[in-house]
Amino acid sequence: MRKLPFLLSLIALSLPAVASAQEDDAEAEGSAEGSAEGSASMSAGAAGGAMSVGMLTGFGRSGTFVMGAERLMGFSQTTTKIKVDDPAVSLEEESSQTSFFFLGSNPQGNVSNPLGSPFIAPRIGFDYFVVNNVSVGGSVTYISDSSSGDRTQGNQQQDLPDQKTNTFLVAPRAGYALMFSDTFGLWPRGGITYVSSKAEVDDNETSGSMLALSVEGNLVITPVPHAGFLIGPTLDFPILGSGEQKAGQNTTDLDTFKVTTFGLQAGIFIWL
Repeated sequence: MRKLPFLLSLIALSLPAVASAQEDDAEAEGSAEGSAEGSASMSAGAAGGAMSVGMLTGFGRSGTFVMGAERLMGFSQTTTKIKVDDPAVSLEEESSQTSFFFLGSNPQGNVSNPLGSPFIAPRIGFDYFVVNNVSVGGSVTYISDSSSGDRTQGNQQQDLPDQKTNTFLVAPRAGYALMFSDTFGLWPRGGITYVSSKAEVDDNETSGSMLALSVEGNLVITPVPHAGFLIGPTLDFPILGSGEQKAGQNTTDLDTFKVTTFGLQAGIFIWL
């Protein structure tokens, strides 16, 4: 019986130590859980931050400005139709031209067809993403060409005709960019293209203007940040077109003056 008080006293003395050990274990577990939760929170925050940065700097985001040199190389098939409805000067002409070009083309026309192949002319493009994926912009180009000379045959010298050609093109458009990754995506664009051109050979002059529907199916390739390539099919289909031909004092109205071009063309761009 003497052992019972001794055991009770020993148990009583041991209880505070056990309680203290349990509290220490609970604090250690809480600290470990807090550290794990803090690490997970920091990882999630870092991932969210990285995602936010990627989203803010990705191509096609709202506020992105794009500037490019377009239609620098490729292939095209152009068909030109000219028609005069005046019974006194009946004329109907259709011609086609196939072009392969690299770093620019020679779309210049002549006195019989001042428009030439304007849709394969290199141009400067500007686009702005007003909201995510949706862009508005346009492209513009101006071409001026002139030539003169003389020819000597035997003892006779003859001046060659002075030739001048001027072409102006402007193409407002809208587009939708869909990026599959940081490197590849699609950016189809469409709009209206206006072309005006004039060709002069001595006293003969031909002028023409045209309104066309233009569609591009661009593949976007961005191998480095903020720069890339555009490659894809293009279609420029005339809606309206007319012109005027002057030969000395005579003037003939060209009632139909239309150029259709289908091609596969490429260019480069930068974006901010």
